[in-house]
Amino acid sequence: MEKTKLSQLFVFISFLSFVTLFVMVVQQSYNNLINPSKQIVPEALLRPISSSLDISVVKGLESLIEYPTDVLDTSSTISIATSSASSSAILNPTP
Repeated sequence: MEKTKLSQLFVFISFLSFVTLFVMVVQQSYNNLINPSKQIVPEALLRPISSSLDISVVKGLESLIEYPTDVLDTSSTISIATSSASSSAILNPTP
C-alpha cells in the first residue's frame, strides 16, 4: 500500500498556519505595547472643584439616624437553657 503525500502536505500547511497565527498574535501584542492607548477624559474631571461647603447636604447627613436606639438595647439579657433543666446561662450582649 502506498503512502499518500496528502498527509505530509497537511502537516506542512498546518505548521505554516500555526507559525502565521503566532506571528500575528506577537505583532498585535507588540503594537498594543508600543502604541499609547488614547484615553478619553470625562468632562466631569476637567471642571474646577468648588471649595464652598454645601450646608444643606451636611444637615441632611446629620439628620440621618445611623443606629436606632430601640434595636440596640444593651440592657436586655438573654436566657439560654442548657442540657440540664436546672441550670441556665445568661448572656449580656455588648456593643
